[in-house]
Amino acid sequence: MKNSLIVLALLLLVGCNQQRSVVGLPRHKAVERIKIGMPLQKAVEKASGKGIVVEKAIIPAYEGEPAQVEYRAFEGKKLLYTFNAGPNGASLNTVFRIVIYDPKYTTPEGISVGNTVKDLRKSSKLKAADFNQDDGLYITASSFDGGFLLNLDTSKDYSGFDYVKPTVASLPNELTVKAIVLF
Repeated sequence: MKNSLIVLALLLLVGCNQQRSVVGLPRHKAVERIKIGMPLQKAVEKASGKGIVVEKAIIPAYEGEPAQVEYRAFEGKKLLYTFNAGPNGASLNTVFRIVIYDPKYTTPEGISVGNTVKDLRKSSKLKAADFNQDDGLYITASSFDGGFLLNLDTSKDYSGFDYVKPTVASLPNELTVKAIVLF
């Protein structure tokens, strides 16, 4: 009887924990049922349903470049992730990039949106840091094709951080992940 109560208590505790999904396959190539390289139309169909609505958005382009289409997956009003096709060639009609915005998804290393650079340094290998023209400060991961977009308060003076030529070593530990990017 005592063992039964212990087992029941453990099951209740496990059931109460917030569930997190692993962002992708072991090689960081998927979220939910959306995979890098899958046909776009199939990805839209697989993403839709079970409370998730997929909206198509046109992203304005720079002069001389075509506009891009991005698909945004929402649960209620909360943006979970986006995906889009590649710029040309074989990637034109397939999922080329997935960007995760919701902290319920974690990488196999345990990183999710909201983690700090300090957390990243403990569990991920980081290759380089640079400013992305559209999205801000971006860190390239060594362990997968992609990386992390970081929240950076440009009005704040981070001691030792090089705003012109950022490096992984100079990244402030308190910066947080605002998105996980998979290619």
